[in-house]
Amino acid sequence: MKMKIKYLLVIIAIVVVAGGCKKFLNVKPLDDLSGNNFWETQSDVERFTNDVYRIFKDEFAMKSAVLFMGDVRCAPVVVGAAYPPRGDVTFLSRNDLKNAIAADASRTSPTYDAIREWWQRNTRWDLLDDWSPLFKVVQAANILYEEAPKVQQKDPGLSDKMVKQYQGEATFMRCLAYFYLIRLYSDVPYYINAYNEKSLPRTNHVEVAKKCIEDLEQHRKDVPWAYPDPTYRAIRAMQSSMLVLEMHFNMWLAGFDKTNATNYYRKVDELGDILYNEGELAVGALKLYPMSQIFTVFQGRSQEGLFEVPQNINYGLFPQNRRMTYAGTVIWESNLTNNSEANSVEDNVEMNYMSSFLRTLYPDEQQDDRIKAWFTFNNVNTMYAGNSQMLKFYNIALGPKGGDNALSNNYFIFRYPDAILLQAEALASIGASLGNAEGGTAGPYNEKAAQLLNRIRSRANTALFPANPGEGSLLDAIFYERCKELMGEGHYYYDMVRTGRIYNPQYNYTNSMSYGQFLQGAWTWPINKKAQTNNPLIQLNNYWN
Repeated sequence: MKMKIKYLLVIIAIVVVAGGCKKFLNVKPLDDLSGNNFWETQSDVERFTNDVYRIFKDEFAMKSAVLFMGDVRCAPVVVGAAYPPRGDVTFLSRNDLKNAIAADASRTSPTYDAIREWWQRNTRWDLLDDWSPLFKVVQAANILYEEAPKVQQKDPGLSDKMVKQYQGEATFMRCLAYFYLIRLYSDVPYYINAYNEKSLPRTNHVEVAKKCIEDLEQHRKDVPWAYPDPTYRAIRAMQSSMLVLEMHFNMWLAGFDKTNATNYYRKVDELGDILYNEGELAVGALKLYPMSQIFTVFQGRSQEGLFEVPQNINYGLFPQNRRMTYAGTVIWESNLTNNSEANSVEDNVEMNYMSSFLRTLYPDEQQDDRIKAWFTFNNVNTMYAGNSQMLKFYNIALGPKGGDNALSNNYFIFRYPDAILLQAEALASIGASLGNAEGGTAGPYNEKAAQLLNRIRSRANTALFPANPGEGSLLDAIFYERCKELMGEGHYYYDMVRTGRIYNPQYNYTNSMSYGQFLQGAWTWPINKKAQTNNPLIQLNNYWN
């Protein structure tokens, strides 16, 4: 009992120190975190490590609609026929964040429009301007990194290898938190010391990404390709998790530090080769599943998953109030269909993709097994219809009346096809730059990029690149392949931002952002004023003020 109380005090202290408004980013050492009361044995370190992941899941991934946002902001989506209508989808597709955030669920005024604001109030877009949940993850990871080596002096059973693994996991979770921080808010305070006492200004997001890459490079070999306990697969950091996160940081830098873009692209190619040669071929930790088994991938913990947020109703990993934590559990099944309410895939949908967008991804009469797996139920293809349903994450094996159990698949942060297509994009980008240069040779880069792209297409049993004369450039083909393969996994908006497509009318179906607005910061998310509490160095995102 004393051990449990001691551990609870540690976690409470983290939440108060890292998340409290009065002390946010102005952290003072507390006895409960100093090592005197908790950090005694390997069991302490293991429990604390698990809780770093829990903070990310409970405080960030499942508390708001942040993962869902990546697929609807500035996206070719329209409101479906379900009631109440999804006004929030309309706001987000137009990049009208002020209206999306305006409906605060805690507001009790009788004058608010209950129907019009229903989704804003229950999906809690107003929570996303608060960056403190992610800084709780940063704070907890920093503490784990510093305290784990000290425990070895008290518990000789904690080996050097285990200490390095715990520090590697701490590094991954800190960098993952910063990955979301810079993509949401751009410049953010950066720190790695466990007990920060200084008020910190915002660091340029390019520099933050570079620092995270350095940390991942230093520690990625300290975590395993696979855990002896299969329940940890993709749930805790693996080498593949570290590699794909580093790939994403490099691709982000290529978009914002264009002078050095080729260097970042070459690094992505190098990291992708490590994933394939070491992770897949050498140790067999990774693989692409055939489409006939794709449903097992989305159930979680497969060799295709690189990092996931677990949820399972049978183990209590499922929010009790699904409406108030809407995006935290059933976002795609509930938001694209009304399965969660009536347990039937025939109900009116809440959100659709534009038919023109779907026809770009899936041309008429072109074979693609993803259509059958993700858009078809009972052999009825509704993909192009006004009530199209995307059942990618719905466990169809449980049938149309599967209910909550059919909606308890894991959330995917990273999946192997994501890394493969990032490598393809990096190579095609090098090829494009060489092809535009006098005397440049793009051939080898484009050939390898096409091979990687076609690996994903072959799995889907669809036409290989180039599928037809009108398919477009290799880079466009890879972009649209990411749209197809990763639909619903939160990548669309960020791919649009980092590639500059967000302000290009050719790709931005909603014309929701101009180049001038982009430069002013329209791609960022607002920052809550409470971030300035006890930290006058913090400046808000001016575009949203």
